[in-house]
Amino acid sequence: MPVAHSNQPAKGFTLVELVIVIVLLGIVATFTFRFVGIGAEMFAQGSERLQTLEQGRFAVERLSRELKQAVPNSVRTITPGASALQCVEFTPTRAAGRYRRGPGGNTFTLISFSQGWQTLGSDRAFIYATQTPQIYSATAERYVTLDAGQSPDADFVTELTYSGNIQGNSPQRRVYIGQTPVSYCLQGNQLWRYANYGWLATQPTPGNGLSGGVLMAERLNNSNSGALPFAVNAANLQRTSTVTLYLEFVSNSTEPLFFNYAVNIANAP
Repeated sequence: MPVAHSNQPAKGFTLVELVIVIVLLGIVATFTFRFVGIGAEMFAQGSERLQTLEQGRFAVERLSRELKQAVPNSVRTITPGASALQCVEFTPTRAAGRYRRGPGGNTFTLISFSQGWQTLGSDRAFIYATQTPQIYSATAERYVTLDAGQSPDADFVTELTYSGNIQGNSPQRRVYIGQTPVSYCLQGNQLWRYANYGWLATQPTPGNGLSGGVLMAERLNNSNSGALPFAVNAANLQRTSTVTLYLEFVSNSTEPLFFNYAVNIANAP
């Protein structure tokens, strides 16, 4: 019986073709996974940098806004080079205005620029305090300690009662009511805020007058640039005081991100 022969070519893959296909698929898969990995890495680095940016912006904006509201001549810093720890301290302004009748007999009349405030028993009223020691010293004669619970009436007038003795007058009859001081300290790679520790003649530091701080930011490393985080250009009778802020942040991407601000504090004692 004759054998039938087919003219159609054989279907399927040879072993060589199969190996080539597997190798090509492996190469394509390797490049695909590498591309996806690079994209994921870029996304992670971008997210981390954005988080660092937002954290730094919040801390610097908060600090600069508080400094702008400081009582004139109340900003002081730890002496540069004295310690690896750096702190800036200032006295927040609760209210400001002009006095119609100066201190005398433990009362004086204040015409304030705002309403909605009330004194605490730790508040001080400063009149013509032109130097930082006149803000913090327990023996300075440029402030008095106010009684608690005093606030302006509908005409912005307050009859303030106080304890202490004050000498001298402001040429423009200005008065500032200051709250207890606030400190920001750069400790290692963290920025901390301290408050409610009272009035101290010598600037306090963490563990020496400061405790119970609030963490404001981390991942700081000013040692890369050697720049001081806080620097004060003292005011005089002709110009305002300027506080320079330089905070440098780092992330796992090792690319630094720095904030350099100059905050002006009006000098109108």
